[in-house]
Amino acid sequence: MNLTLSLVVGPPPTTIVVFDDQNATDAFCRQHAPQCHIARPYFAFLNLADMIGSEAYAQARAMLRARARSIPFSAGECRGRRIPDACQGCRWKSTGRCYQALKKFYGAVHAPSFCQRVHVSDAESFPFRPFNFERWAKAEMKEPPRQLIASWFPAADASGSASGTNGNLGCVRYKHDEHTDPSCSLRLAEQLRLPHLWDDMSPFGVQRAFQTDFDYHNWWIYEPRTMLWIIRRTELMVGVPFVKFWVGARSADVLFYNWHVSAASILEFRSRQRMASTKLLHDEGLGGILTHSVNVLKTIQAYLPTAYAACCRCDNTSVRSATRQPCHSEEVLWSSCVARHASPKQVGSLLVDGLGMFGLFGAVINSVPRRLLEAEPRLSWVINGNLDSLSISRKITSLPISGWEWPSKSKQPRAS
Repeated sequence: MNLTLSLVVGPPPTTIVVFDDQNATDAFCRQHAPQCHIARPYFAFLNLADMIGSEAYAQARAMLRARARSIPFSAGECRGRRIPDACQGCRWKSTGRCYQALKKFYGAVHAPSFCQRVHVSDAESFPFRPFNFERWAKAEMKEPPRQLIASWFPAADASGSASGTNGNLGCVRYKHDEHTDPSCSLRLAEQLRLPHLWDDMSPFGVQRAFQTDFDYHNWWIYEPRTMLWIIRRTELMVGVPFVKFWVGARSADVLFYNWHVSAASILEFRSRQRMASTKLLHDEGLGGILTHSVNVLKTIQAYLPTAYAACCRCDNTSVRSATRQPCHSEEVLWSSCVARHASPKQVGSLLVDGLGMFGLFGAVINSVPRRLLEAEPRLSWVINGNLDSLSISRKITSLPISGWEWPSKSKQPRAS
């Protein structure tokens, strides 16, 4: 809170903070009374108990207390499924992560009415130098709501277009199951009747799931109406309240959001079909998903064509091992290969202008070269990092803030 208010240039962003219940909110404000008082105009304090009701909240808390380990689904649970191997590959996510996901989902749905989009992050996110959120938001609103994925599936880009955008990468054999996310996407897609992700008769089938990263380095933007649409559709498909479903599903939040976004994009492009529940949701005033998927690889190709051609190809000498992988990871953008074909300023423009990012994932921030941070001052946040463990402060010491016309510092609100 202190960093957000002390480093912001221009109007502070509205920050939605989701507590467990009202007691937790009150306890926080007793412990941090000055910050709580100063933050009130700029921070919306919500709590999960009020948003989902007492019965659902009790179910969510019981899940959290269970503290179950991440375990795979058993063969018995997968019996009768068309993709039993993929089902068994899926692992339950930790109870803490699943509980936190409910806060993100319902926090977006219950955001203040003027919030048309919500950048979602964990509490361990913070700015490390002055930032202008208003300018980022104005640029972002010029684009339709978008969610980043990285897909090297050769038959299609993120919209479902059979354009062969990735066909020249030579990555047909390269697959992954990091954190068992592709397996989980197939399992839940079947359960929620999103058939294009698991129907192996479809060109957008099993192979596509294992050649897609649905979570691009913790960069998550939810559109509130899309999130509400997903919750309502899930309840229609499974016939139980959403929280009860989520407690049993134990999935990853951003993947769950992105599966629906990708499903809507592909179905709309391929056949103009509507999902089975669209009419019922339309009757509730929810016309459909507004968000669309953006393929990071396609954006790299557009912004850095020479680097894309030189650095994003695979070595397919082996199905399971590839000495080179498609450019589905942020770190590739500051690799020695990309550095030979693109300047730090060009890479920064790709991240900010092409992908709409204003920060970098905490797990990779320490590998970012200083020259990139110097070239692109709009990269100003650590997303889901750890303030104590990061060495970013040494990297940005005395970094110039040139390249951005900052408003007067006197206009900045200050936290005590």
